[in-house]
Amino acid sequence: MKILYLVSRVPYPINKGDKLRAFSQLTSLKKFHDVTLLAINSDNNLSINDKKVHKLGNRISIQQLSKVNIILNLIRGCLSKLPLQVAYFYSKKIKNTIIQEIDANKPDLIICQLIRMAEYVKDINDIPKIIDYVDAISFGLEGRVAKENFLMRILLKNEYKRVLKYEQELSQKFDAQLITTERDYNKINILDKKNLHIVPISIDSEYFISSSEPFKKEYDLLFVGNMEYPPNEDAALFIINEILPLLKINFINIKLCIAGSSPSKKLLRYNSDEIKITGWVDDIKVLYQHSKIFIAPMRLGSGVQIKLLQALAIGIPSITTNLSFQGLFSEAKDTILVAERPEEFVTAITKLLVDTNLYDSLSEKGKMFAKKHYSIEKVESEFFKVINSVRKK
Repeated sequence: MKILYLVSRVPYPINKGDKLRAFSQLTSLKKFHDVTLLAINSDNNLSINDKKVHKLGNRISIQQLSKVNIILNLIRGCLSKLPLQVAYFYSKKIKNTIIQEIDANKPDLIICQLIRMAEYVKDINDIPKIIDYVDAISFGLEGRVAKENFLMRILLKNEYKRVLKYEQELSQKFDAQLITTERDYNKINILDKKNLHIVPISIDSEYFISSSEPFKKEYDLLFVGNMEYPPNEDAALFIINEILPLLKINFINIKLCIAGSSPSKKLLRYNSDEIKITGWVDDIKVLYQHSKIFIAPMRLGSGVQIKLLQALAIGIPSITTNLSFQGLFSEAKDTILVAERPEEFVTAITKLLVDTNLYDSLSEKGKMFAKKHYSIEKVESEFFKVINSVRKK
């Protein structure tokens, strides 16, 4: 089958959740189908010539979007009813390229990742189409409004209203829709959900490989995330300013590692012997292996936290908030510790540091839980079920 796969970012390097999602899906699709990958490059991403990118499709088309294009797109977007994040990525030139690609190769299926790319193909009616929302974007925006300053709140409220309407419109335009979690399934603004399917994020099999030799635990606590994403920086600063001071009352020499691309100057100023701010890490798995506890105090955002799944898969006991916990399957209640207030995080961390039986139990349960629900084989099976259901329509 010929598949046209549309993404708003080149899916490599894998430093964002949507990139991992696209990379995994494309890897699965390429095994059995003829795939054309069309990706927008709006950030001068040097990875576009990487061999790993060109292995993701039989044909690769990278469409450049300059800063000038983006500014003009946002101005036009303000005058339209489109969500700004859709307007940001929309270009008539790219639209023409997509139409030409469709006319030339006549795909049997179009897969569109995120609402950002939906405008390009939503009105094509003679080819089956799947949209992968990944997360309930409107739900994530709603949670951010109260945390921002006055001007940003006005902007986010406006974007929230636009996305609500757009999500509902797209549900009528695509033959099937994907979402990553049950929580996002319930929160997304779609009235008729008969064609909305939960397909989880998958975790690379290398995270499930255990070493016969125990790793030296260099860090007591680890948090991972792309720091350009506001909920991740919020969580990192919450750990540093709210949790760590309380924890150090009884654990003077506690060591924290915060890893992830694009840390802000505000975050980097905390870099010290006790708090390691790494920035981008080529092999994040190494940090998981050398850390005792994974902590993810997410207070904003939507979807499932991939970093949390990676930690569980590799066997690191983890602590998170109810917001992230609700993005997991219900069995996670026996696998992860949940906390909200700083004092609750300190209590949970203390338990794991002093109770080896609890630590070992959660380590094993985490690995089994991740493998059962988020292995490549499991997720790939669910993904292909949706594809086959669309083909039969």
